[in-house]
Amino acid sequence: MGVVRLSASAAAVLAAARVIWVTTLRLDGSPHVTPTWFVADEDRLWLVSARTNVKVRNVEADPRVSVAVDGTTDNALVAEGHATVRTLDEVPHQILDGLEAKYAWDPRDPDPDGERVGIEITVSRWLLGY
Repeated sequence: MGVVRLSASAAAVLAAARVIWVTTLRLDGSPHVTPTWFVADEDRLWLVSARTNVKVRNVEADPRVSVAVDGTTDNALVAEGHATVRTLDEVPHQILDGLEAKYAWDPRDPDPDGERVGIEITVSRWLLGY
């Protein structure tokens, strides 16, 4: 599948957003929704999380995700995609640097909750606001 392009206005909403709301699926199929910091890279959204977090366990069991990007009712974004858990060594340096620049937080710093991992979300389709 090729890159899913956003309109200029939708890309601006994504670039300005501080968080995305990621919905993963628990083993029983019920949704788990969580806000998270992120960096966008073409048709992919990247985040970093402690491996022990629910969203990581959910993605490892079922890679289907939905994403909502804060905006007004006129410019909110909603997408579907597939997520892959990556070691931090597998996350491109520009993504880690982007998270550090955007949030003044270095995802490579040790986490008291344990190992950090990257989650790569490949957007398969935008459902709203694209």
